[in-house]
Amino acid sequence: MKNKLALLFILCCHSFTLLSAQEINKKGILFETALTWQEIQRKAKAEHKYIFLDCFATWCGPCKAMDKNVYTDELVGNKTNSNFISVKVQMDSTLGDNEQVRKWHADIDKISKNYKISAYPTFLFFSPNGELLHKEIGYFSPSAFIQILNDAIDSSKQNVLLAEKYKKGMVNHSKMGMLAITTNKNGNKQLAAQIAKNYKENYLDQINNELILTEENLYFFQRFSTQIASTDRIIKFCLNHPEKLDSIINFKGWANLMISFVITKEEITSKLWNAGKPTTQNPDWLNIREAITQKYPMLDVDQLILNGQIDYYRAINDWFTYGNYRTEKLKKIPPKVEGLNVFMEYNMPAWDAFLNCRDSNVLKEAVNWIDQAIALENPSPQYLDTKANLLYKLGRASDALELEEKAVVMDPKEKDLLDALEKMKEGIPTWPQYE
Repeated sequence: MKNKLALLFILCCHSFTLLSAQEINKKGILFETALTWQEIQRKAKAEHKYIFLDCFATWCGPCKAMDKNVYTDELVGNKTNSNFISVKVQMDSTLGDNEQVRKWHADIDKISKNYKISAYPTFLFFSPNGELLHKEIGYFSPSAFIQILNDAIDSSKQNVLLAEKYKKGMVNHSKMGMLAITTNKNGNKQLAAQIAKNYKENYLDQINNELILTEENLYFFQRFSTQIASTDRIIKFCLNHPEKLDSIINFKGWANLMISFVITKEEITSKLWNAGKPTTQNPDWLNIREAITQKYPMLDVDQLILNGQIDYYRAINDWFTYGNYRTEKLKKIPPKVEGLNVFMEYNMPAWDAFLNCRDSNVLKEAVNWIDQAIALENPSPQYLDTKANLLYKLGRASDALELEEKAVVMDPKEKDLLDALEKMKEGIPTWPQYE
């Protein structure tokens, strides 16, 4: 009797364990793990379900974040499991690939080529008949991903399907703005530019002022700013009502950024470049300044010119002049310590110099830039890594090793930091080798 009770207890515990595992799985997306691509398509057709492919790479940080933060979400799971057959597709190959992953290798090559996968994670959504309907790229929050799932089963929002309809002249102008944005993001730059031009000229340029000033339209102008001219209404709004536009898009300084971009394009870039090549090695900055001042007396021309000088000399790889202007900007217009400002204005240029510059004077100046970043914000592993690499390139190996070891202690699982530290210990360059 005792043995029977013990057996019953074990079976009950085992059943409870299985039930608990199932309940846990139900809180997130249930991914198919044992079927081939052909079997997935047959299953979708038989069950009248859409297909969701999560195309990821083993090294991809945003992919891992989707696994941890999004696919485990109960609402995401409910929406996905009721409408889709879901599959995680590993796009890269590793020595540790199991048999199931290896079975997909041939199909992965076709999927990557046919659906133009160039970034991860990429999400592909197919009809029950296997037709690609919708495509998205990048990390999304759970709520944003649920909206993507909704779009993927809504024929009025399926971006791949709408792009095909556009080619046949079957898309309403009012829907072209977001279609241009998603088509551009999905890699079809040429088609996106055509859609954007059509949308701007045949819709935005024709509607009244109230209709044009929406968050969606302002986002469109931002993404396709190369198609905007200083004579367009949106730039006049930016000049006359910057606070209103900033509030619509919820981004303080948005209007000024748009003005700066368009004026730089028309008054600086167009005069210094032709077909991607510089027209001069010695721009007449005084002349350019006077021309902009006459046309736009209300603008901060000094900042426009300084940014233009930084961009120009970096583009022609005149590192010495670039470094001087970069330092001048940081002294005259230091970035506000908020958001990614310090990272973008100090760390990114310093890292760029480390990767691409051989001038020791500029590298020393870049050390000063990253020192300012460390002083303004807590010394992150990334900042310490940037400084360590700069010092290492300058020949200060012992100082570099000390800093890199501190960075590794702060983030011991970061592969890039570990690789850099190992190279420094072995005396191997951590920067790209130039020809």
